[in-house]
Amino acid sequence: MKIYLSHSLKGADLTVLQIVTNLARDYGIEINYQADSQPRMGPIDESVKQNIQNSEILMAFVSRTGSKALQVLDEINLAKSLGKKIIVIAERGIQTKEFAEGSHVIPYDARYTIDTIKRAVTYLKPLNLKREDNERAKALIGSLVFLMSLAYFGRR
Repeated sequence: MKIYLSHSLKGADLTVLQIVTNLARDYGIEINYQADSQPRMGPIDESVKQNIQNSEILMAFVSRTGSKALQVLDEINLAKSLGKKIIVIAERGIQTKEFAEGSHVIPYDARYTIDTIKRAVTYLKPLNLKREDNERAKALIGSLVFLMSLAYFGRR
């Protein structure tokens, strides 16, 4: 299964993506993402377009503290135009209307990690993934949310 992970994360939170990506590869999930945390000026980079085209799913993680929410929205719109399956994990407090149109939005709150993971199960059903890919996607979301929550509480 190939996933492009669009994100608005920066700083130490990018370390979480690296950890999750390395773990996921061990279980047959290929994840690509842009490691640069700087907001993009101008059109979507060709390498990002290529990664989205080659993926089966675009998974977006949108954080309130991130600096690239508009960039993530552009990447979601590109994935929609290509007919890709889209999953959005949006931190509570973000205006999700823009992200929700035609997507499956999973609300995320570090204080209620288990609720986020439970919702992921419900939101994945309409994507009609193969059983094995569905289980992998749930594990990926659970890992990402759990580690983001650890990072959140570690900063407090």
